Amino acid sequence: MTDNVSLTGTESAGDRPELFLRQLLSYETRIFSYILKLVPNFTDAEEIMQETSVIMWRKFAQFTPGTDFVAWAIQIAHYRILEYRRARYKSPLVYDNEVFEKMLSLAKRTGTHEDRRVRALKRCLTKLRERQRTLIRLRYYEGLKPKEIANRLGMSIHAVYKSLSRTHGQLLLCVKRTVVSER
Repeated sequence: MTDNVSLTGTESAGDRPELFLRQLLSYETRIFSYILKLVPNFTDAEEIMQETSVIMWRKFAQFTPGTDFVAWAIQIAHYRILEYRRARYKSPLVYDNEVFEKMLSLAKRTGTHEDRRVRALKRCLTKLRERQRTLIRLRYYEGLKPKEIANRLGMSIHAVYKSLSRTHGQLLLCVKRTVVSER
C-alpha cells in the first residue's frame, strides 16, 4: 500500500491531480469497504464508489491539507449512501433508519481493523510460493472455477481443491499473525 501523501498546501495546482490519485489509490479499498458495509447490493456499491470518486475529484481543491483524507472521503461517501437510500427507500432490501444508524456506527468502528487485515493479506500473498500465487490469481482475480484451473494447469480437480484449501489456511494463519504483530 502506498504511504499517506502529506498535503501541505504548498503544492502547485499541477501537483494536485497526482496527489489526489495517490490518495485515492491508497485508500480506495478502505472507502469501498465502508460503502459495501452499508449498501446491500455490490453493483450499487460500485456505482456509489464511482460517484464518490468523481465528487472527491471535483471537491479536492476544498480538501484541507494536513487533515485525514480517508475521513473526508468517507464523509462524501456517506452523503452518497444517504442519497442512494432516499432513492430506493421503497425497496424491501433497504434497512429502516434505526438499523441503518447501527450499521453506520459499526462500519466506522471496524474500518481500521479491516485495513490492517487487507494490508496483512497483501503482505501474506507476496510470501506464497509462485504456484500458490498462480492458483489464487486464477481463482480470484480471473474468476476461474476449480475445473478450469485444473485444465489450465494440468492438475486434477482434487489437487486444485486441496492446494487452494492449504493456501487459504496459510493465508488465514499469516494474516492473523501479521495483524496481531501490528498491535
